[in-house]
Amino acid sequence: MKLEQTIDKRYTVKKFDNSAVISEEDLKLIKKLLQEAPSSVNVQPWHFTIATTKEGKEAVAKSTANFGFNDEKIRDAAALVVFSVADVNDQHLTAVVEKEDRDGRYANEEFKTATDNGRRYFHSMNKESGREFEWLKSQVYLNAGHFVLGTSIMGLDSVIMEGFDPKVLNEELQLGANTPVLIIGLGKKADDDYNAALPKSRLDQDLIIDLI
Repeated sequence: MKLEQTIDKRYTVKKFDNSAVISEEDLKLIKKLLQEAPSSVNVQPWHFTIATTKEGKEAVAKSTANFGFNDEKIRDAAALVVFSVADVNDQHLTAVVEKEDRDGRYANEEFKTATDNGRRYFHSMNKESGREFEWLKSQVYLNAGHFVLGTSIMGLDSVIMEGFDPKVLNEELQLGANTPVLIIGLGKKADDDYNAALPKSRLDQDLIIDLI
């Protein structure tokens, strides 16, 4: 599917076809999309929980008990992906630089050390200013944008949801120090999803884009 067609086609699902399933082939691509998204200084501050079983979706649904508008979408989606901000500590940062090294990104030890120090500087700067969580959360949302466009190319419909209790979700999924910030439902839209028939509405380009 061409990019322009994907952009035009993608919309926010309001009702899923509850008979749809995620194939093993699609699940592999979903994992790859999550893994390979970009992030500032390649910090990769994320953790994902994918629920495809009834039991898994019910566990997620416990966090939306006070958000009835999301309840049906949670239960009828073919898959749910919980996006969490990871606990970025020394162990995490070391894991990132060592994986970069194993993947062949460093021609020498000096370049590796400089990159590691640079990433730690930005992390420390945001932490000292009290903006660490917001900075890391921004990277997770960057992943989400990458993810919904990619899954649309795959032919999957999606909805991004913030209406849930993060404390309940953390307990149900045993996320520990990871903080859930959004849930993305995936699957196929229902034939009677009213939002699918409505025209997409966005502000005109000349109001939001300047060319200089």
